[in-house]
Amino acid sequence: MPQRKWSLIRSGLYGLIVQLVAIWLSDWYWGTHDWERVTFFLESGVLRVILAALLSLFPGPVAFILVAGLHNFLVGRSAKRLD
Repeated sequence: MPQRKWSLIRSGLYGLIVQLVAIWLSDWYWGTHDWERVTFFLESGVLRVILAALLSLFPGPVAFILVAGLHNFLVGRSAKRLD
């Protein structure tokens, strides 16, 4: 009996949550949660900093979406074999 396919949107959301938790835990481990010790350098412009922060959130969701897509492909292939 074939397994259910995974939702790509839901897996992307899970990837984002996992990455945010990982970033928060690494910040906590390195002590950057203590805001008195953090210095922000915005000399290159706020827009570049915001863009870099948004781009840093892509690897987690993309990895989870790729895994879900591979899973869906394998489920579809095994369902065709059973027919």
